[in-house]
Amino acid sequence: MSSITSVGAAAHDAFNALPKLELGAGSVADLFATGGGAKLEALLPDYLQSQRWFAGKGQALDSVVLKGAVAVPHAGAVPGDAPAGWMALVDVTRSGGAGRDLYALPIVARPATSAPETLLEPLARVHGAEGSMVLADGAGDTAFIQGLHDVMRGQGAITGSGGERLLGHSGHALEEASHGTGQLTVTPLSLHTSNTSVKLTGEDGSAQVLKIVRRHDGIVEPGAPQEALDLWKGAYLTDVAGYRNSSAVYGSIKHVGVDGVNRSVASLGEFVPNDGDSWSHALGAVDGVLSAAAKAGSEAPAVQSGIEAYGRVARMQGQRLGELHVAFASGSKESGFTGVAATADDIAAAATRLGEEAGSTITQLRGANTQLPSGGAVDSLEQALAQRTRELSSKLTPETVGERIHTHGDFHLGQMLAVGDDVRIIDLEGAPSLPLAERWLRTSVMGDVARQRSSFEYAGAQGVKAIEEAGGDPSALGAVRTAADDFSTHAKSEFMAGWTDATMGQKFVPGDMKAALDEADLSNALYETKYELGSRPDWVSIPLTRLERLAQG
Repeated sequence: MSSITSVGAAAHDAFNALPKLELGAGSVADLFATGGGAKLEALLPDYLQSQRWFAGKGQALDSVVLKGAVAVPHAGAVPGDAPAGWMALVDVTRSGGAGRDLYALPIVARPATSAPETLLEPLARVHGAEGSMVLADGAGDTAFIQGLHDVMRGQGAITGSGGERLLGHSGHALEEASHGTGQLTVTPLSLHTSNTSVKLTGEDGSAQVLKIVRRHDGIVEPGAPQEALDLWKGAYLTDVAGYRNSSAVYGSIKHVGVDGVNRSVASLGEFVPNDGDSWSHALGAVDGVLSAAAKAGSEAPAVQSGIEAYGRVARMQGQRLGELHVAFASGSKESGFTGVAATADDIAAAATRLGEEAGSTITQLRGANTQLPSGGAVDSLEQALAQRTRELSSKLTPETVGERIHTHGDFHLGQMLAVGDDVRIIDLEGAPSLPLAERWLRTSVMGDVARQRSSFEYAGAQGVKAIEEAGGDPSALGAVRTAADDFSTHAKSEFMAGWTDATMGQKFVPGDMKAALDEADLSNALYETKYELGSRPDWVSIPLTRLERLAQG
């Protein structure tokens, strides 16, 4: 997640190390005017590569262009007042035909001498007509977030210098949830997602979550869906299905480009009082299990009781996901939330896609000179994957894969909040690396199931890594690794039991569960390997270890 970097006296050296822009008699606003962003654009490649939400880490970039920016006014501002900040879109084209994306980048400028105690991810020092300023990500800035909130609440429209617009939208639920909020307090959240979320607390104690949706399709085909999926799904769950284990949706802000394309750059929803996200909760459980294993061995009673206790949590998570799937399959035909039968063409396309994913993953591994955890050769993995994808594809038929429905699309431990013994599911926009039009398609529920299964393995692997880096007793590492494997195996089993109980008799449940789950596990391992290579290269050994295992069947 993005860190909070102090620009006070204690961080004087860090502040001085920021890149410096000299504007002469020019204003900060000139950086965002049409044709005035060259100085800022020069800093953006390195800056983007350092951000948690940027998906092109380690990849060469052909161009980074400031596509447009809309000034966001302060709450209650009058004409002529300086803006609270700018909502900019940055057009990123990756080298070698690797793709093109737009990233939402809110930017604020604050006086260097009287800046807030904390700013989110400072970008540069600027010296111009306003004096010495610091540019930073606006997602953590109270004035900027208050300005966005007011645009959303008032359902207003703001036009940028290039003709692009921000449009706010909200419903009655927002007024009911934020009556009398007044001045908002902004607290950045750590939710292990590819977007940036902040908690908004009003003077009356009410709280909401505003999310900056970072990554957007660079190219949108005519007629392709443009509405943000999490808003569409969330409104259905809130207003129609009555599903209570997700967050209510209150409003959104859309960026409308001069080409007429809408992109939802911010959403507002219910803040759920919670005990932290389920990823952090899982890491805590893993730490307890592995610490006990390091002291007393993998068969120690404390190890087994810790594994069993977390298994009950995993079963509840499976139940809530299953109930979500049932809700997504139980709407009216007009709502779009119904199942559709898979066709022979769907099966053929899935087989082709699996083979292409295997090929592109191998290409990316070679391009990054990645060493396989096993020490084996990438050529051997390529051969094993080719054979395994053919085997799995031959087992899938329209009769055995189950109906396709709208799903979560990016389910894992970081997409749930722990609430006592229960969970709330969040972030329904689907896998951020996929085009929006693809995320709108109905698909197999096995994708959600497979991602959660791998998430348990991530938690176990991170626990082992933490003990290794802490320099524990080397002789205990065997017991630690065994306990981590037992933890993830039991969690996966209990999760599947909870999901199966909740979805019994549903048409979206595959007729050949093993074949469908094997295919989903392999597809997910390919996806996660590519994702980690692009976003978190130091984590790639986790999905790559699983990919090597799955390639061997």
